[in-house]
Amino acid sequence: MAHDRPSAALCADVSNMDVSYVKTMMNELKTLRAEKEFTDVTLSAGDLDIPCHKAVLSAATPYFKAMFTQKMKESTAPVVELKSMDAATLQSVVDYIYSGSIELREDNVEELLQAGDMLLLVSLTRKCEAFMKENLRPQNCIIFYLCGNLYNLQEVRDLALDMMLEDLGRVMECQEFLEMSKKELENYLSSDCLVVNSEDCVLDAVIKWICHDIEDRSKQSKTVFEKCVRLAFCSTGKLVQSAQLDFIVSNTECSKLLLAGLDVGVNSSFPSASGLIPDLCFHPRKCYTKPDIILQCSNLAQDKRSISVYHSLKGGNAYREFLGEHKLNIGPSCQWTLCSKGILITGGWSTKYRQMQQVHLLSYDGQSCTEVEHLNEGRHSHSSVLHKSCVYVIGGLDVNDEPLDSVERYDCNAMKWFEVRALPEKLCDTLPFSHPASGQLFVAGGRYHSTDLFDISYASVQVYAYDSSWNTWKEKTSMPVPFCHMTGYLHGDKIYLLGTLYPPDEAVVVLCYDISKDAWTEIVRKTDAITEDMFGLFRAQTWGSVLHLIMKDTDLEWQFDCMLQDKGIVEVQDACSECAASNSRWHLFECVQFTNMWNFSSSKND
Repeated sequence: MAHDRPSAALCADVSNMDVSYVKTMMNELKTLRAEKEFTDVTLSAGDLDIPCHKAVLSAATPYFKAMFTQKMKESTAPVVELKSMDAATLQSVVDYIYSGSIELREDNVEELLQAGDMLLLVSLTRKCEAFMKENLRPQNCIIFYLCGNLYNLQEVRDLALDMMLEDLGRVMECQEFLEMSKKELENYLSSDCLVVNSEDCVLDAVIKWICHDIEDRSKQSKTVFEKCVRLAFCSTGKLVQSAQLDFIVSNTECSKLLLAGLDVGVNSSFPSASGLIPDLCFHPRKCYTKPDIILQCSNLAQDKRSISVYHSLKGGNAYREFLGEHKLNIGPSCQWTLCSKGILITGGWSTKYRQMQQVHLLSYDGQSCTEVEHLNEGRHSHSSVLHKSCVYVIGGLDVNDEPLDSVERYDCNAMKWFEVRALPEKLCDTLPFSHPASGQLFVAGGRYHSTDLFDISYASVQVYAYDSSWNTWKEKTSMPVPFCHMTGYLHGDKIYLLGTLYPPDEAVVVLCYDISKDAWTEIVRKTDAITEDMFGLFRAQTWGSVLHLIMKDTDLEWQFDCMLQDKGIVEVQDACSECAASNSRWHLFECVQFTNMWNFSSSKND
């Protein structure tokens, strides 16, 4: 109908509007309301009653227009009570409707935003949004974030969240932080984008939040710690200090969690902690995540190597960034182990005994490589692993290619070598694994002699566990089959091994050792994958959680991902030819930065 359509005058260009007339009209309306002339409805909140005009209210917002034009009880009621508002808010809203101006402050913007949202007063909502964006501070960012989230103010929410993530130190001093719900706290502190100088700051924040209502919140402390704090990255001192708090001591599960975080962060290699603490607890935040390190070891001469250091790149065409190169007098069959001081390079074959004793420390930035204290006994074809903050060098071959049972431990703080209890038998080319949950060092497989690599009679299926507390080795359940070439990965309580069986068997096999049950299981077997003439062409190595069996000088390899639920051996035809080249070795080390040290996943690197 005609009266439902706006007139041409109402649709006129606002540029022709007489502003002084509009101001005069608004003032007249305010005067009519103040003098209660022609008022036909009263708005009520608390102990405040404000006489108003239905026409003015209906023109201001569709909320009142619907109320007064539809068959609702308020359409004929002389008084409309707005129960969700307090008196001050109602007064400000009515004044805004009649004048177009309002005083916004930090102590009233939340209530006015709520009123604007309820009354469908879009212009008021926009004013509140603009005020929040202009007045955002660490002291109010939590409230503004919650408001932005509740009322779908995306810009306010995003700006406030950015401030929360960038300034936890000041945010945690606000009362609003202490009053956050458990869910709100977990959503906030679980973010990978939280920026902190140290994970200790997050642990302090959680403890402060719990202590604000310790009776109720301490009962949920284990869950909160699991979801909010990356425990593996907290400092030793902070974890020890926190574990002594009364509410943690009285909560056995919570106490175990913090002590497990201490064990993972200081005494083990990343990411072998899976299963001991939740995955999120040893997942680094973006602010201290470091790129993975890639090393290339190229042959220059019989006992001389070129070591190139790269950072892996996650995107773009180039997958690595060159950091530095060093030429060292080291022979083949040396070992690489990452520790708190750097990348420790031990031993290597040489005709010179002293050279087989050499140890070099390569810095993580690739800029320096220095010689440190030598091994007590020169060796090659040994194994090495980071275990309880120390590097263990195990077995190997001496200068006459005779197998060794000696074991040495490098104290990364003292930077000295110490002898420990020898292996129960003389072995070379074993696979070592540091298991944080039990605190033990496991050694699997290997060979009893250097001659004829493909003679099964020299292959070991033994498994030994070393307990540093007692300086003792204990024999475990043997491997069900010997491997000619093998590599492995530890995840939680399970050790996965990928290897080739000895001739005449033509199979690639994956075994799984359950540490808690001391039992082996064959996961998968790929038969007819190789022929006897291919045995000397394989190289086995670990690349992250993926086990690789690489055909040298080809693009062919077999892969097994220990982290996939659907576990199977995958044949890859177009693998990286660089990794297969006979004259070089490529090694990947997953890296994350702890508060006081670097921590890495250990792997067997040829």
